[in-house]
Amino acid sequence: LGDLKVSSHNTTHRMFLAAALAAALVSASFAHAQTTKQSQDMMNKMDANKDGQLSKDEYMKYQEKRFDAMDKDKNKMLSQDEWLQRQLSETDGSF
Repeated sequence: LGDLKVSSHNTTHRMFLAAALAAALVSASFAHAQTTKQSQDMMNKMDANKDGQLSKDEYMKYQEKRFDAMDKDKNKMLSQDEWLQRQLSETDGSF
């Protein structure tokens, strides 16, 4: 009877571990899919001529546009406050 209890406990423990592993794998797959989608969305934003490729010129123009948007006082320099505002904007999806 004692062996049956141990066996039942081990089976429950294994089932729990298997469920936890499955949940972790699903979570990792979802995170990867989200990151891939975000990356594709970002490239699509930068791809001005929509040819599915990103030229250095397209990349640099996009970055310049982002810089100009952050440079609130238009002095061609970013203050610490302007830079920190960028951090806040990126977390709410503005960029």
